[in-house]
Amino acid sequence: MDTPRSDFIPALEHFWNAFASARKDVTLLRCSSSPSWVIDHAMHNVGGLYNHLTLSIHLEPFQLSETEEYVRSLGVSLYRRQILKGYMALRGIPYYWSRLKKGMSIDQYLDFLFFRRGALLKDECSGLFGSLFRQPEIFKKIVATLSQKKIMTRNEILKAAGLTSAGGASKMLRDLENCDFIRECASYWERKERFYRFVDPFILFHYHFLEPRPGDTEFRMERANTTKTSRWQDLAFEMVSLLHTQKIKNALGIGAVLTEEFSFKVPENLDEGIYGSQIDLVLKRADRITNLIEMKYSEDEYLITKASDEAMRCKRSDYQRASGSKNAVHLMLIAPCGVMQNSYAGNLASVVTGEDLFL
Repeated sequence: MDTPRSDFIPALEHFWNAFASARKDVTLLRCSSSPSWVIDHAMHNVGGLYNHLTLSIHLEPFQLSETEEYVRSLGVSLYRRQILKGYMALRGIPYYWSRLKKGMSIDQYLDFLFFRRGALLKDECSGLFGSLFRQPEIFKKIVATLSQKKIMTRNEILKAAGLTSAGGASKMLRDLENCDFIRECASYWERKERFYRFVDPFILFHYHFLEPRPGDTEFRMERANTTKTSRWQDLAFEMVSLLHTQKIKNALGIGAVLTEEFSFKVPENLDEGIYGSQIDLVLKRADRITNLIEMKYSEDEYLITKASDEAMRCKRSDYQRASGSKNAVHLMLIAPCGVMQNSYAGNLASVVTGEDLFL
């Protein structure tokens, strides 16, 4: 209803101030598939609806535990590994899970949703951006750019997407964040710079398997491309882990401990003994312990090799040298099935499994 020349907002303001606000039996609920509309015209309204807000609810997608509960309510029995795999493609959007039927595996369900002729969600991504934003192609370009890398600065995003710093770029990024597509994240190495991380597994799945548009294949055939699939699994599992930070803290027994969460990156500087590292999640704890966290996807127990052990120890060394931290620095790994016990596994202070992300 709020089209450019509809005068919908002024009419609503007049109705509320001239009639409804004086009554006790009228409650106005403003809901929208576009959080940016609610924020602009309700929460941050500077006109006739200014300071009339009683309560705001940011309805977020289900977490893994809530998704499991919803799947059970459908009468479907899936073990947690299957739900985790489905979450890596569908996130916790109830509508995307609602067509799941008894006897379906997750791979079959993804075939049904995306890869069959006339599949329900094959064109969902385009429709989603069109319903949320008035300039969907610009927003899609920003998201496509950010989905290719883990973390980017505002200027890096704009340059890669071919946009200028003017033209409401900051508002576009804020709208994407309000829609839970991206997340602004603190960074240890550039406190004054704003960094953004792509955090929507559903859109990531779309860009990896549905764009360019595939033929009417099956998901298991798409997964036969092991390089593409491996890249998707690593990124998607990392996103799922980052969306469950509190669950990670609970698994470590520090759920109530105050923590500072940020990403860390330092360029190579061999003169100072720094090899150059990026750490996707750092938990700097009030109890003077810092956890450096790696996320690794594996269908079975993750095998820590000599090379991966050296890489993690180099990251710890880089962090200690670059940050000058006096905290005890612990290496930690998140893997769906845990890690295979060998001599290198002992160098980890703790391991969080996919099971822990449900608890």
